[in-house]
Order: sequence, then structure tokens, then C-alpha cells
Amino acid sequence: MRQLLSGVALVLALWPAVAFAGGDDVILLANGGRLRGTIIEADPERGVRILLAEGGVRFLLPTDIAEIRYGGQPGAPPPPAAAPPPAAAPPPAAPPPAAAPPPAAAPPPPPAAAPPPPPAVAPDFTPPVRESREGGAASKTIQIGARVGYAVPQGSAWGLGSEEYAMSNDFAYKIPIGIEAVFGVSKRFAVGASYYYGFVGNNTDAGSVCSETYQCSDHDWELGVFALINLIPYGFMNPYFGFGLGYESLSISRNYTGKVIEGSLSGIQWLKLQGGLDFKIANGVSLGPYLSYSLGIYTTRTSSDRPDETPPAAFHEWAGFGVRGTFGFIDRDFDD
Repeated sequence: MRQLLSGVALVLALWPAVAFAGGDDVILLANGGRLRGTIIEADPERGVRILLAEGGVRFLLPTDIAEIRYGGQPGAPPPPAAAPPPAAAPPPAAPPPAAAPPPAAAPPPPPAAAPPPPPAVAPDFTPPVRESREGGAASKTIQIGARVGYAVPQGSAWGLGSEEYAMSNDFAYKIPIGIEAVFGVSKRFAVGASYYYGFVGNNTDAGSVCSETYQCSDHDWELGVFALINLIPYGFMNPYFGFGLGYESLSISRNYTGKVIEGSLSGIQWLKLQGGLDFKIANGVSLGPYLSYSLGIYTTRTSSDRPDETPPAAFHEWAGFGVRGTFGFIDRDFDD
């Protein structure tokens, strides 16, 4: 935060000089691009810092620069103004009325010497701290994350619109624990893959299968891919949202008077949404809350007491929240 305040103070201090400058400086980049603004620091060995015309400060290394044009013209800045012309010599004095010859006129004074040019002042160059690169995990190219949450089911396991097979009849909640790997594609856009294992709690209300007839023990796992958009990747707080798809398998175990029946429901999760806030707790380390939603269809149903079958299509959902922690490494070097 102290670095951010220092940067704001520097821009405010230099604004009057930039606002009344006669013309913009132009830097031609080695890659063919150009930057326009006012050069506020320059060092032939370390680089140049320019206050951009559209706002913001940019630092360039000498290898990034092809040519510098001060005031829009090539070459060095204009020399100081020429010295004023010397004062004219006073007219000679009139001769006295006496017969003696008048005294010789005094020689004109020599022209005033031109003032010396101002001494060259070395720029007060401080190596940039690159504070913009020191954010949470989203400021890194590669991130490893972990999540733990709580989710509730909605919709039907199979049989579209059938209350008999509603998800809430058997399942009350799920506690997913997951890991993920994320790769930064650009400054704000990233892609990744995730794996979740969920402990599924059953509905034990009066009249439900798992309260009167069976002893139930269920769990599931998910494998998915996703894309993330980071709104403030280098900030202390980074809001993000993402979307993707995946595959889910829900394992079911029912014990009825000593007879165990095991089966599963599996299918594609056609839509997986997420959003949250990452708070920077150290350079490259973030922690924060998230919300999640998935929409899928179980396309395969297996059971130990019957052949595998394709159940009638129905949408089911999991909506939840939790905490996400991420660790990132390898600084990004994107200019967008």
C-alpha cells in the first residue's frame, strides 16, 4: 500500500509540468510500437520512465527502445536560448571650446559573455520496485489451489419433473474438498483443471428412505476444466468469476437388514459457474470466499442388484459456497 501511495504522489507532483508542456515526447519501441507522453526519468544504462498521455506511468528497459523523440522531434532536447546582444557603446563626448584637441573617445566595452549553460543534472533514478507485479496468486503465471465448501442439491436425479426421484429425497448436502491447477494466459485471463471429492449427507427426515428403511453411505467425485477472469489480478483484493464443465460420479450404498446394495449415478456437468474474492495475504498467496453452481444430467445408473441402464433425463444442480486458498509462482510478464 505504501508503494501505491508513493506512485500516486509522484504522478500528482509531476502533473502541472505535464499539463503545460509544449509537446509530447515520443518513444519508438523496438517491437515497432510507440508511446507518447512526458519522459520523467532517463538513464542510458537502466532505462526510461514515461508518464503516458492517456494516464499511467510506464518503465522501459534500454533494449525495449529504438529511438526517443523529445517534444515529438528526433534527437536531444533543444539547447538553451542564445545570450542577448551586447549593449551599444555610448556616443563620444563633444569637444570643449578650448583650442586643445578633444580627448580620445573611450573604446567600447567588450560584449558581455554568454551565460554558461546550466550544469547537467543526473536524473534521480531509483530502480523500479515493480509493485504492480507483487499481488496475490492471480498475479502469477502458475497457481495451485485448494477448496473446501458446502453445497445443497436441487432438481431430480432422473425422471424429469418426477418428485419420486428428487435429489432432496435421498441427499441433504455435500462437503466438497478439491484441488486445482491454474495457468495464466494473459494479465487477467486464466484456464485450469480441478478435482473434487465430496462427502454426501443423506436426508434423514421422517418418511425418507435413509431414516426408516436403509442405512445410507454416499460420496461423489468431480473432474472439470474451467476458465477464470481476474478483475484486479495485482490488487490486494481480486474479484474473479469463472465458467466451465465437468464430469460427476455419485456413489450410493444402501444397507437393508444386512443386504448391501451399491450403485452409482454419473454424467456430464454441462455448466459450472463460480465467483469469489481473493485477498492477498502474502506475495503470491491468496485466500478468500467463493460461490459455486453446477448443472448436470446423470446419463448412467448402475446397481449391484440390476443391470446398468440409462435413466430418464433430468437436470440436477449443486449450489454452494466455501473458502479457496491459492499459491502462485513465476511472475507474469504481460503488458495488456
